Amino acid sequence: MATHMHENGADIRHIQVILGHEDIQTTQIYTHVALRTLQQVYANTHPAAHLEPAPHEPQAAPTNQVEELLTALDREADEDKEEG
Repeated sequence: MATHMHENGADIRHIQVILGHEDIQTTQIYTHVALRTLQQVYANTHPAAHLEPAPHEPQAAPTNQVEELLTALDREADEDKEEG
């Protein structure tokens, strides 16, 4: 629940109050932010997200590597949910 609330924009301090946690670190355990959400926030808000890479900078990873990474991270998040 806390993860979904956080991913949908709820402030971690509000989640802390709702869950009744005295220490914010306890709340942070339950607010794993999905990598895809972080990527969306970055793409929508970070000024550098819209810059063209300089010619000497390495290009982004091939799409298949990115998809493999996202799949692995999703699988890890699912395992964390099962443990918690």
